[in-house]
Amino acid sequence: MLKNTLVTIPKNTKEKPQNGNIYIYHVTESIYHPDKRYNTEKRTCIGKKYDKTKMYPNDNYFKYYDYPEEYIVEAPEFSDCIKIGAMMLFDTQLTKLGISNLLELIIPENNTIFKDLIYYYTFGNNTITQHYKYFIREYYSYCDKIYSDSQISRILNTLTDDNISSFLNSWNELKQDKNEILVDFDGTNMNSSISESSLAEYGKPKDDEGLPQINLSYAIDHNDGMPLFYELYPGSITDMSQTKIMIDKAKNYGYSDKKITFVLDRGMFSKNNLDYLEENGFKYIIMAKTSLEVIHNSIIANMNKIRNKYKYFISSHNLYGITLERDVFNDKKVKYLHIYYDDDKASIERKLLASNLAYYEECLKKELSEKKQKISDLKPYKKYFTFEENDEGYIEKYEVNNQTIQEEMDFCGFFAIVTKDRLDTEYTIDEYRKRDIVEKTFRDIKSYIKMNKFRVHSDTKIKVKTFLTFITSIIKSSISNKLKKYLRENSSETLVTVFKEISKIEVTKINDVYVRKYALTGKQKKILTELDLSEDSLISYIDLLNKGQIGRAHVWTPV
Repeated sequence: MLKNTLVTIPKNTKEKPQNGNIYIYHVTESIYHPDKRYNTEKRTCIGKKYDKTKMYPNDNYFKYYDYPEEYIVEAPEFSDCIKIGAMMLFDTQLTKLGISNLLELIIPENNTIFKDLIYYYTFGNNTITQHYKYFIREYYSYCDKIYSDSQISRILNTLTDDNISSFLNSWNELKQDKNEILVDFDGTNMNSSISESSLAEYGKPKDDEGLPQINLSYAIDHNDGMPLFYELYPGSITDMSQTKIMIDKAKNYGYSDKKITFVLDRGMFSKNNLDYLEENGFKYIIMAKTSLEVIHNSIIANMNKIRNKYKYFISSHNLYGITLERDVFNDKKVKYLHIYYDDDKASIERKLLASNLAYYEECLKKELSEKKQKISDLKPYKKYFTFEENDEGYIEKYEVNNQTIQEEMDFCGFFAIVTKDRLDTEYTIDEYRKRDIVEKTFRDIKSYIKMNKFRVHSDTKIKVKTFLTFITSIIKSSISNKLKKYLRENSSETLVTVFKEISKIEVTKINDVYVRKYALTGKQKKILTELDLSEDSLISYIDLLNKGQIGRAHVWTPV
């Protein structure tokens, strides 16, 4: 029965009182009985009488009568069919992680729209605000209405640097439940079309589109992949220069009282950065620059000792390694140098070097065909070729520098990691390679939620968008952790496919009550189990939805 819809009672219908109500019947067939000289009728109930002229129709009504104009009403703001599975999963994570409470405390007036946008970033695969209204109509909302683009823009402008700082302080207090922690730190850059932004400056972009960049650094818990804090800074500042700022942030968030080890990539490797880490009591595992004299010479001195020698084989990573004490920067401070040789890496690098050399020589022949080239014109080739000049100072011929090329060939496959303390060779490479979780986070930010370019028009919007993306990364990391086993056992599945499967769990509104559309599939039950949820959780959540307690500053405790 459609209780929210009234239509005119059709002519020639019949009424039948029942249980205090009057039901309207359509006569489907009239049968005349000549022996008894009267008619009998077959009838179908088409609805319930409201008053003398109106009735509430049911589904049968529309089998026999056209949709009357009074039935065609404006679509409701929120859909009658809601993807409740997605909302339950998101709401669970937001509550369990403590983020829901933090947002309510820090942003008391507008936290619901911020929750909505984080929900949209997470399940909507997007950060473009203009698309939010289409997403939230079917995914349910923490708000009691769907906000327009201009309304959202005004609300986002109310978020201050103090709000963001308060959240990060509180979040890092929640995360400091361990005495020992490894922190991955890395940076990336986003292209920006906002010429007037104080953050957008030309630097060294990873994806060069000829636009100024804004740099973004993340610190991530090495063990569970959970983002801890972040920093936005101008595109002209290098990762190496920004490292000290992130170290200071770690101190300010209280990590100086913990046994903390930073896991860093080659871009942060410098004497100043390592000295600063040590001065502040932090340990480190950092990929070294092999061009540094002490490191380069140490690799050359030990390459024949470890290359393909079973004694130094690390089976878990299919490479060879050795650990040495070295005064890396010639500053009388001993550090531990871990040298590794990877046969697969060596093969790839040798093929690349050979390909590059063939290309260089082809270009060089073209350059010399004019016979008016000087050595100063051929700087890119000087490393691998030697030249002879004629009396006029032009290049007459060249030779391949076989010794230099052989040295590079021999060096292929070697790399080095530096640590403050003596660490096991296998442990060191194991922990360093786990830091690819940072790379995955940045890939996710750029591709999955489309943050590869800032499409906003002020520094405030950039900061807000980055803040919401940071919280989105936390939630997705938490869900990924719970699904590790499931994703490992189901290689064709990804977080994206899981979200799509969970979004198939829907409820539909019938007589003002939300009811499940379909039974749970075996796949959905398995995913819910991995996420510490169940069918009982779903039933409980739908009950709260019908009581109007979902998304309205409620406390949701999964069954």
